[in-house]
Amino acid sequence: MDATMNEDNTDDAEYVDLTIDDQSADDGAVTADGKEDVFEHDGHLDGEDELDLASNVDGDEDVDIADVDVAARALPGIEEQRSIIKQLQDENRDAYVEGCPVNVLPLAWLDTFISGDVGDEALGPINTRGIRSDSGVFCDTSHYPLAHVLPQVFDQLVSWYGLAAGCQPITTYMIDNNGQLEPEYCRPIFQLHHLVLNAPQYTSYAQVPTLTVSQFNTCQELIQMCIHVLDGRENLSHSPDFHDFKFRVWVVEDPNIHSLNYQLTPATFLSLSTKVLITGKFFQALIKDTGLRVGHLVIEQKQSIAMGKSKQLKCWPANYMVHFPPTPSNGCVGLQNLGNTCYMNSALQCLVHIPELTQYFLFNSYCNEINENNPLGMDGRVARAFGDLIHHLFDKKPSHSSFYTPRDFKQVIGHYNSMFSGYHQQDSQEFLAFLLDGLHEDLNRIIKKPITENVELDENDAANIEKVKELAVTSWHNHKLRNDSVIIDLFVGLYKSTLECPSCGKISITFDPFNDLTLPLPVDNFWSGSIDLFLEDGNLKSFQLELPKTATYQTLKSYVASKLQLKSEHLFTAEIWNHQFYRNLEDSESRSGYLPISDLITSGDKMIMYEVKHKEGDLIVPVLNTVKPPTNSPDAFGVPFFISLDEKERRSFGAIRKKIEHRYEQLSTFKYFSTVRANQDDKLFNKADFPLIKSDENVSDDSESIVSMANPEISGDYAFTIKIFDSSKEIKSRRRNMGHYRPSPVASCNEKVWTPSTNNNFTNLPDLLDLLPEQKKVYYTYARKLDIDTTTGSEESNDLDVMDASETLDQSKLPGDLDIESVIGTNDGGVNTPLTDSSLDINIEPLTVDIPEKSENTHGKVVGTTVTVTDLVSPKQALICEWDPDNFDAFFSGLDDEGEGGKETWTTPEVLVNEEVVESQRQREEQKNKKLTLDQCLKLFSKPEVLGEHDLWYCSRCKEHRQATKQIQIWSTPDILTIHLKRFENQRSFSDKIDAVVDFPIDGLDMSQYLACPVENQAGMIYDLFAVDNHYGGIGGGHYTSYVKNFVDNKWYYYDDSHVRVSSPDNAISGAAYLLFYRKRSSGFLGGERLSAMLEKSRDQYEDNEKLKLSELEKVFNQTEEDDDDNDDDEEDEDDEEEERKSERSAGSVNDSADGKANLSSSSESFETANGTTLKIQTDAVGGDDSSDNVSSIPVGTDDEEDLSNYRRKQRLLSRGIKFPLVDTDSPAVGSPTSNVSDDDSSTYSSHVTVPSTIRHPL
Repeated sequence: MDATMNEDNTDDAEYVDLTIDDQSADDGAVTADGKEDVFEHDGHLDGEDELDLASNVDGDEDVDIADVDVAARALPGIEEQRSIIKQLQDENRDAYVEGCPVNVLPLAWLDTFISGDVGDEALGPINTRGIRSDSGVFCDTSHYPLAHVLPQVFDQLVSWYGLAAGCQPITTYMIDNNGQLEPEYCRPIFQLHHLVLNAPQYTSYAQVPTLTVSQFNTCQELIQMCIHVLDGRENLSHSPDFHDFKFRVWVVEDPNIHSLNYQLTPATFLSLSTKVLITGKFFQALIKDTGLRVGHLVIEQKQSIAMGKSKQLKCWPANYMVHFPPTPSNGCVGLQNLGNTCYMNSALQCLVHIPELTQYFLFNSYCNEINENNPLGMDGRVARAFGDLIHHLFDKKPSHSSFYTPRDFKQVIGHYNSMFSGYHQQDSQEFLAFLLDGLHEDLNRIIKKPITENVELDENDAANIEKVKELAVTSWHNHKLRNDSVIIDLFVGLYKSTLECPSCGKISITFDPFNDLTLPLPVDNFWSGSIDLFLEDGNLKSFQLELPKTATYQTLKSYVASKLQLKSEHLFTAEIWNHQFYRNLEDSESRSGYLPISDLITSGDKMIMYEVKHKEGDLIVPVLNTVKPPTNSPDAFGVPFFISLDEKERRSFGAIRKKIEHRYEQLSTFKYFSTVRANQDDKLFNKADFPLIKSDENVSDDSESIVSMANPEISGDYAFTIKIFDSSKEIKSRRRNMGHYRPSPVASCNEKVWTPSTNNNFTNLPDLLDLLPEQKKVYYTYARKLDIDTTTGSEESNDLDVMDASETLDQSKLPGDLDIESVIGTNDGGVNTPLTDSSLDINIEPLTVDIPEKSENTHGKVVGTTVTVTDLVSPKQALICEWDPDNFDAFFSGLDDEGEGGKETWTTPEVLVNEEVVESQRQREEQKNKKLTLDQCLKLFSKPEVLGEHDLWYCSRCKEHRQATKQIQIWSTPDILTIHLKRFENQRSFSDKIDAVVDFPIDGLDMSQYLACPVENQAGMIYDLFAVDNHYGGIGGGHYTSYVKNFVDNKWYYYDDSHVRVSSPDNAISGAAYLLFYRKRSSGFLGGERLSAMLEKSRDQYEDNEKLKLSELEKVFNQTEEDDDDNDDDEEDEDDEEEERKSERSAGSVNDSADGKANLSSSSESFETANGTTLKIQTDAVGGDDSSDNVSSIPVGTDDEEDLSNYRRKQRLLSRGIKFPLVDTDSPAVGSPTSNVSDDDSSTYSSHVTVPSTIRHPL
């Protein structure tokens, strides 16, 4: 837009025509980006298109106008200021020509000055910050509108208002755009690369420097800018010989230009499709006339290379490969550990030494087979990354490093699998499997995969070997219909899987592909332990067990049941701690349904397996034992147990008591209860057996209901009292010896066995005896009335009431020395007889019990004269047997006062000999000193096994899931056989490592004997070892290395990350061997005829490409060939050259030759670098036939006095109209928006104006 300002308010007022650039993004706006990587120094390019590199815009040479006290100066009025500006504009109107300099300032400020209603000094200083980035890219004028004025106008404005603090004048030039002059905001922009002899081995993620110049700059000035940017990045000026450095700049282009790193090697440089050296004839050419707008530049510095003790060779990096021809790799290149990446390095060393695989990638055969459309693939990136790795390791190079850093490769792998993205230790076999799968999918030759069906052999043909062979061929064909790659050619074999139903005998045969053979090791792969058995009868027993580590709890129960002829459904297991139930393996929360037995039962666990016979509907009740000290709360002792109660027994106190008494006789050697009952002939008593109890005559004589199982000689609370523990009293316990909380499992209502979490909470529990109706309770406490000691045969009277005032005792006392046998009487066999008056020497009044007609009780009631009782024990209730101390000592400590009693049995259980375990231990002892062999592992691999209870197979004939017998056999082996020794076991939460040494053959492994398929040519199944992947350490870490046979020289080497040394294959046979790599013995290529033909063709193309590279190398060398004097190290010649340089520095100046070409007469120029060092850089003579193409420094203007001369020089160049195309003038410029050569994002720069992402964020 044009802004006008009125002067003197007259009708014929003159207008100051100041051009204001309110451009939109479509009109050539440039997005400023302060993050662009540009040289960081004090003397940066500040917009002066004559490339004022010598001036320090932030230094003392420039006057900071903002420091001038503007307020102290007498300013004319605003209208007078506008008039002065108009006059300056009119006087210099003719200066608006192409190439004239203009100053840039914010539109808002100038607009306010021209037409705004402002007073003096209201505008404030001019703020140029944000107009242009440090790299010279102007801002986006659609967001930040700009204006431009002539330097005379700008100087006048600055004299009045000054510049804001820290701001500097911003200058650009007018340029002809299709006949219209406009400021040059869209300047040529380049990315600068550094050509070096030895670039980093991995992608440099440092940004590629970006620089901009004006179209009115010369190529000579462009080179000087490149030198300055390089110095800002590499600090070359620190060198004392910096003034002798020589540089050259190339314009380069390539279809993959966007992937170039900042530093390039000679090999990478030579591989670029277009390379144009900016030679001397272009030095004085304007950028405008070269066709360069957006592109990539490569700068190189001449290097001195030591050739011996006193010889040095001076050469350009571009010519390095001429002096040092590339040689093939010797294959002994290590891989740098990036931080716990040894698992990757070891596996890669094994893979890259497969000749067929390496040549497939080295000769670029893979490039034609990349499948980027495979949804299961990785867009071809894994294949390309592996191909780059192969090239880094095996390409011909002038020199070879002893190791390579696979950072780029790891980044790609980590991108597609987060497991490998970090720097934690991983499993080498898992990495290898992922890599081979990724390579296969990226290189799958099948573009559109057909749908195939799994084929299965007819069950009637299982024994027909010919039918089995046909099935194998069909299965492999179907697999190849969807999977076909170099990985399939080399690494994939076929398994035969056979399943047999244990019920109907149905056999299922299928075939499945594999790319590594995982072999179990024939070692002690079992769990060994012992459990205590609390069976229905007898004392506790200890039983030794050996089960597979992967066995489950159900396997344990089945094993014990089969060995002891028990029913597994009657077996329950619980962990006991502190004499209480701690963990119930029948509970789902114990995870016994899926955890391996080695996780469920560990060393130190007290596990008891109970036999509890029961039938459907029975209630299984847990029982715990306590003893009550004189003062403290009861303490648990012994081992808890279970009793089962049917519906009737749940209502009978006597039945409950009798079952508990039986369990205690299993826990003690004192058989008191059984002795008493045996003396009583295990009879059931009636009312007549309780002569001291007199019932009301109105009560019916229902002995079975009233007396039930009461025993006149054993009180219902004799020795121990039965109490009830309800689930509501549970206290959640903490895991022993651990600080974290572990809630005890609470069984659901439908679970068969419930165990309480008691945690020693045994106080204030109700007495089970108190739940009986009074009519029954009197019988169960009858013996307590007499305090009869059946073991001594004496009775003592006791005046304790049986119930509270519900019964009365005759006042006469029984004599204390009354013999029990004289009271009860015995027959000749010693069996007790009912008590009668005639059998006593004294007169005993019968015990009178008043039985009320009705009595309320939650567990029993009297209806009329009949007593009915409800359940005494309910689900989720446990029984607590509280022993009195004296009887506890008598039963369990052997401390009875009368010398009778017994001792506990739970601490010394009877040992049951397991003959199977004994035999297994004997065999292990015999094999203890024998070495394991690969033959044993291969035979064990094909051993049939029964599927686990959680891996059931569906039998189509039975229509049920069955624990089938499964056998996996090797049907066919691949050309590259990878054997995975299964040293790591990971079964759910279980993990362990086996360090046993496995002896494997180095040469001559005959696989024919291990195949399920009949082998016709046994000689074709011989394999030779060529690599071993090792793991040292344990399950939680360790270190990976590899032994590899180098196919380059056929020698064995030990690869330990970046370290490589000669070794012997015998050293590989150790307990660390983890992955074994065998190759089929053959005189030709492996992988089949198709792969062999492909490799032959690719090798020919590769050799042709090598010849082209050599031709390209010679072309580059011939283009830049220098005089032999450059390599002459003669001392006298060097002295002469030094004198000549000194002479040139003193006389140097820039003159234009008669033919319009630049003639730089060996001049020198001084300027300050970013480090504050004054540099004097030699410039070789340019011009004529002897012009040199290298430049060390370009003389440029360094102060305001040279502005006019620079401007005139540009005008002279413009007036000549000479074109100096660096690219083909008949085609679009390289890197231009219309170029067909470049696919670089930066090629959109001129058309879209805004700085492209590749420029704003260089790689």
